[in-house]
Amino acid sequence: MNRAVFYATGIIASLMFGAIVIYQTGYFTQPEYYAPHEETSVLGENVTVGARIPRNLSFYFKPANRLPATGNDSLEISITFRPETNFAAPFTITGTTNNQGFVDFPGLSGGKIPNGNYTISVKGLSHLRRNYPNIFIGTKTTEMFDLVFPRLIAGDAHPSNDNFINSMDISYILLYLYNDNLRGDQNRDGIVNSLDLSITTSNLYVAGDE
Repeated sequence: MNRAVFYATGIIASLMFGAIVIYQTGYFTQPEYYAPHEETSVLGENVTVGARIPRNLSFYFKPANRLPATGNDSLEISITFRPETNFAAPFTITGTTNNQGFVDFPGLSGGKIPNGNYTISVKGLSHLRRNYPNIFIGTKTTEMFDLVFPRLIAGDAHPSNDNFINSMDISYILLYLYNDNLRGDQNRDGIVNSLDLSITTSNLYVAGDE
């Protein structure tokens, strides 16, 4: 082997050894995945936002059969985001609407709710689950969703939350008759009475969305 070949072999070996050392020390670790960023405009300035920005989402609901019919829309709800166009896991949040039917969820993780189409599934404290399909959540940092129609159906009063109005719900309302139990008070007039029983029986054997 001549001297030139000997030196060339030594240089190649040194480069290979250096690459192995750099790899093992973490300089070439796999970067964390971030969804492609998109451009949007906030207050007239161009800023870069992506799927991991905090989201401020607001919702507007109208429960059925309230008495009085206006200014009486407060409801304890559970909202599940079910992805239709991405691979994110379903994500659930809970809250209580105000008397006008609005509820805000500020600072939600964009990593849990990336851009895409969703079925938004809503379950009230004593209401059947209602699915609102094909809801697009984009790059806006603040979005408002009007989900007034179709309205949330009352009558699922039993704590089992089985999403089906049956004799268990009637029995539960009878158990708390003339009390102020929130689950039993279907129209939220402040007391469980025959009006709540009538709402439940009128929806007997009705099931909520899956």
